[in-house]
Amino acid sequence: CALVTVPNDWADPRQGDITIGISRPLAAAPKGRLLLVNAGGPDNSSASMAELLVALQPQTQAEHLVVGVDLRGLSDGLGTQVSCDYAPRSGAENFMDGDSRNPTAASVQAQQQWWNRSMSACLQQHAGFLKGINTPNHARDLNLVRSLLGYARADLYGASSGSSLMA
Repeated sequence: CALVTVPNDWADPRQGDITIGISRPLAAAPKGRLLLVNAGGPDNSSASMAELLVALQPQTQAEHLVVGVDLRGLSDGLGTQVSCDYAPRSGAENFMDGDSRNPTAASVQAQQQWWNRSMSACLQQHAGFLKGINTPNHARDLNLVRSLLGYARADLYGASSGSSLMA
């Protein structure tokens, strides 16, 4: 595993740098092709996904160097992490703790208000970093990793929401 330094915002690199985690086999023999793996989210480690892909589909290593590239901000990854505390609960918003098939309008509204309080606090604490967690920056991160590994092109594999990024 390694860390790669990337701009927090590729459109404005003066905003500082962050790191993303990547995984690749130690002492891997050169391969003709590169396969970049993205596990999607939320908060899934691409290193683990790359290991799982190789374990379940070992033929991928015949032609590819398989490298997991973590998304920005993973709390389960190696790179710069973001973690936000939830707002305190009053109890009114806890319809999900019981039978969620029949929530009341009041409990849904309380749940929405709770999420809004939680996200507002997170945005106040991490606004600059969170603004950099977006698809264009993720795509540029992948391109940098490809370049650093010395490949002109890369094949892409994404699971879950990672499939949208890799498409």
